[in-house]
Amino acid sequence: MSGITKYTKDAIVILITNPLDTMVYIAENEFGYPKGRVFGTGTMLDSAHLRRLIADTYNVDPKSVTGYMMGEHGSTAFPVLSHVNIVDVPFDELDDYFEASQDIRDPETVKSKIISAAYEVFNGKGWTNAGVAQSAVTMAKTVLLDERSVCPACTTLRGQYGHDGDVAFSMPCVIGREGILKQIPVKLNEWEAKKLEASIAFIKEAMKDAKTGPDKRS
Repeated sequence: MSGITKYTKDAIVILITNPLDTMVYIAENEFGYPKGRVFGTGTMLDSAHLRRLIADTYNVDPKSVTGYMMGEHGSTAFPVLSHVNIVDVPFDELDDYFEASQDIRDPETVKSKIISAAYEVFNGKGWTNAGVAQSAVTMAKTVLLDERSVCPACTTLRGQYGHDGDVAFSMPCVIGREGILKQIPVKLNEWEAKKLEASIAFIKEAMKDAKTGPDKRS
């Protein structure tokens, strides 16, 4: 970021490196960069795993599934099942319309399957590259073409969920030519709200290790 800001504060910066949420927070808040022009791939890949799980379970095309993960890019990410649907059929009604190949009604089961999917890729290959690269390319295309697509991007909260400038994590965001155009603080059910706070607590511990945050900046 020091190298970038020598030459510009106009470029859109998309972070991939881990620990993603802490790195996004530092890049976004400690270099005087304009709001919304720095963000991370966040739970883009985790959300793709979620849609694939739903699609495979109900034997439909993943493109017909709407759904995303929120929170940390890591083990505390959680599925927002209250907003998952297949062609507008909500998650809790899917079994009424589609035949399920497995029982995924428990959100803890879904969360575990998504997190383990990421580690299966890592353990099988020794690294992860193609999936996150595709996530970054998708976001870059959204910026370059000003598509105003909604993506689960990692960004600093600005008053949402009771947090203002103190943490960065993934939530649905409208992305266009100027970067993050709008953050969308979707309503969460009780389970999701608890998982969000647990994820925030985990991220803040990493931020302490990095000596960053509102009480760490001069």
